[in-house]
Amino acid sequence: MAGALFLSSPSAQGDALSILAALLWASAVVCFKLGGEGMPAWHQNFLKSSLGALLFTLTLLVLGEPFSPPGADGAAWVLVGLSGFLGMSLADTAYFQALKKLGATLTSLVGSLYSPLMILFSVLFLGEELTLSLLLGSFLVVAGIVVGTWEPSRVEKEEEGKTRREILAGVVLGVTFITLVVGSIIVIGRILKTYSPLWVAWLRISAGAVGILVIPWGREGGGISRAFRPTRHTGWMTAGAVLGTWLGYYVWLKGLQLIPMSRASVLNELSLIFVFVLAALFAGERFTLRKALAVGLAFCGSLLVLAAG
Repeated sequence: MAGALFLSSPSAQGDALSILAALLWASAVVCFKLGGEGMPAWHQNFLKSSLGALLFTLTLLVLGEPFSPPGADGAAWVLVGLSGFLGMSLADTAYFQALKKLGATLTSLVGSLYSPLMILFSVLFLGEELTLSLLLGSFLVVAGIVVGTWEPSRVEKEEEGKTRREILAGVVLGVTFITLVVGSIIVIGRILKTYSPLWVAWLRISAGAVGILVIPWGREGGGISRAFRPTRHTGWMTAGAVLGTWLGYYVWLKGLQLIPMSRASVLNELSLIFVFVLAALFAGERFTLRKALAVGLAFCGSLLVLAAG
């Protein structure tokens, strides 16, 4: 009864969906980690995007939702399609290239720029309100990510054999990835408030999947068919696509529709914190004191953001 009352307002629903999106993404990351062994990054990216586009197409058909909603003019189609190309095709390509040059640790640290950039862009281009609680909450969540991710010995190992130029190029690619992701959402900020997030998700992810095909970087390791070749890990990859690229994607966009993007972005950042916990439970990774502190910082930050709403 109390839970239903709490979720009765659009703001509360948006908060809950943004946190749920983070949890679904974290679950998908663990699935992709377990299922992506031996598969090149480009093929993983194309597989998850293609499955996501297929699932959204089937969802629209089953629910009887229109593939061209009333009032959606050419500008809406172009902007959502462009958002998919920028935020999925180009951004994911930049991400995987950054991962190769930086390693997982530094790439995750660069990725923590997501909520600060989203807050900045939302204030500048969408006129959203900047509050002290939002800033402090974002700081605590980002601090949690940094604390949980930063391990000097691991960074040294990942940087071994790499030149400063390669590392600098990786940082530039990482910042480019985050900027593209944030920018691709900002350009459809007002469209999200107007049209069904299901339609936006279908068009955006479909455009992203097609866009991946025209980008040659990182396609080494076999043809397109390799992405769909059944292996003993196929089940994990499929589960990751269902949880992250379908359910998580829709829930994320629905959350962005209901609450300010700056607020949703801070709650979305909890995904990496959830990864620490889920990886320990299901992938056998150690849950260290450092990660426990990271979870505590991020939890306090999210509470601060929620209390301000």
